[in-house]
Amino acid sequence: MGGRWMTALFLGALLGGCQSKRVPGAGPAEKPAAPDQIISQFTVDNVVDGERKWVLDSPKAYVYEAEKRVDIDYPKIRFLDKGRPGTLMQAGQGRYFTETGNLQSWDGVVLVSTDGALVESPSMNFDARRDLVTSTAPVTVTREDSVLRGVGWEAKSDMSRVIVRHQTVEYLKPPK
Repeated sequence: MGGRWMTALFLGALLGGCQSKRVPGAGPAEKPAAPDQIISQFTVDNVVDGERKWVLDSPKAYVYEAEKRVDIDYPKIRFLDKGRPGTLMQAGQGRYFTETGNLQSWDGVVLVSTDGALVESPSMNFDARRDLVTSTAPVTVTREDSVLRGVGWEAKSDMSRVIVRHQTVEYLKPPK
């Protein structure tokens, strides 16, 4: 009986150690899969009608060719306005869809406009065709003279228009 017990313990330990590991860059609530390629210093320039619209950089990217997606670590996207640097978006994780140019980001999304407006949210989606950033997550928008909080938001990539839904707090900062 002692031998069977030891064999059962050994098999349990062996099987427990064989569980799949999470692949870095995999999105939330997703079964890990081996990427087709892993790319260091990944960059995508989005060009529409000969004009660069944005540049996406990531220190590491995991390419899934069949799904037409790239999971990215620490994505940074610089939106451009007539070739000039515009809003900067950074996050901890992201997913770039190669067929559409759309992007999902999560794990501490921060957008900073050229006029200093700051948008902070746990997650966001960027629709490249509509040039629109959207989210159903909580958001804080900080401008020079105000702070606005809510749940659910959308913004143009240049942050010329930011709409916050379900506003919970809005106040003016005291003058300096």
